[in-house]
Amino acid sequence: MKIVERLRRKLIHVLWAFKGALIFRSKYTDKDFFLCNRGIGDTIIFLSKLHEYRMSYPNREINLIIKKNHKPLLEGYAEYVDSFICIEAEEMCYLIQAYMQNWAPKNITFILPRKGYEMLGNNNLSICELINLALKLPLDNNNYLSPRFVSEKKNVENFIERHNIIKGKALILAPFAVSVTQISDNVFWEIIAKRYKSKGYTVITNLQNSNELPIQGTEGAFLSLDEIFILAEYCGHFIGLRSGLCDLLAFSTCEMIVVYPQNKGNVWKEKYTFSNMFFEKDIVEIMEADLVQCI
Repeated sequence: MKIVERLRRKLIHVLWAFKGALIFRSKYTDKDFFLCNRGIGDTIIFLSKLHEYRMSYPNREINLIIKKNHKPLLEGYAEYVDSFICIEAEEMCYLIQAYMQNWAPKNITFILPRKGYEMLGNNNLSICELINLALKLPLDNNNYLSPRFVSEKKNVENFIERHNIIKGKALILAPFAVSVTQISDNVFWEIIAKRYKSKGYTVITNLQNSNELPIQGTEGAFLSLDEIFILAEYCGHFIGLRSGLCDLLAFSTCEMIVVYPQNKGNVWKEKYTFSNMFFEKDIVEIMEADLVQCI
């Protein structure tokens, strides 16, 4: 049965790749594109390098294919993007499979090399170095530009006013993530929320979709990526699972504690640690089992 299942999955991926190749050749042949095929974290790091890319290759256009939910990130780097196309997650899957089968046309550059995550593990390269590699920049180029989001966001202003949030006296919790194993016991987050509330903080749960519920005793915030960035800077404090959102907020001024799920072990922490990245601020990284004892 396992062999049949593997063959079935392989066939599905080949069919997806074929569809992706057709999409490439019917829609994306008129320009050179960077395809932002990864998660939030990889996309924001890639965008933060566009000013370096523009200086190194001033005559090249920067045209992007990006997931719809990542579109708010583009506002922070609008001056470096000549054009962009937003696509649904399903179409992105087809394009990725075409790339994995070597069926992607030469005018498409993915923001990570084909063997990127294998290189991350075996060659001890960081995500930042892998993106430099894709952009044909020196691996040791550590010049990154923080996003410049418009600070006046009506949704954020309304949220702050509605919940009477005092600047620098609020905590954002991020217990949910797409690509990271969740901490299943909500008591973990409830303990953190109670401790911060006892110190006079407003505690907020970052929500990604309508199926998620705020941690008990906290206020739920369902905001776009640019809005949560601005809210985090206003609140001043963040505790969340190590996810792409952490990469985005690493550019912000808020204090951060990043949690690694226990079942991923220290291997996960070593692979995706901020300690070998370019961020200057002190980001506290801690395993799930140790966090409650430390706050």
